[in-house]
Amino acid sequence: KKNIAAVIWKRLDEGIALGIDATTRYELDDWDRPLYSADFEGDSGYNTRKNRGLPPTAIANFSTDSFEAALFPIANKYYYYLHDRQGKIHFGETLTEHNENKQKWLP
Repeated sequence: KKNIAAVIWKRLDEGIALGIDATTRYELDDWDRPLYSADFEGDSGYNTRKNRGLPPTAIANFSTDSFEAALFPIANKYYYYLHDRQGKIHFGETLTEHNENKQKWLP
């Protein structure tokens, strides 16, 4: 969680769209099916691929350890992360590395 928090803070600080799929899933209220390009075309504030900054509201109740991770992230060199089908997190420094992770871990 602290590594993910660091990615989010880094992207916020540098003005990079967060690109967090969970915000789109929250808006769609669909946590199971794969997401498609069309799911990210809307102009909603929850579309963190298009909009910079945080979504308009929280998308879930956070745990104490998530809150602590946001307050005390671990410095890292990553700008990207994804969860594979088993929930394991894979980090990438560059978009190229992130796309390679998607090909490898999200067939």
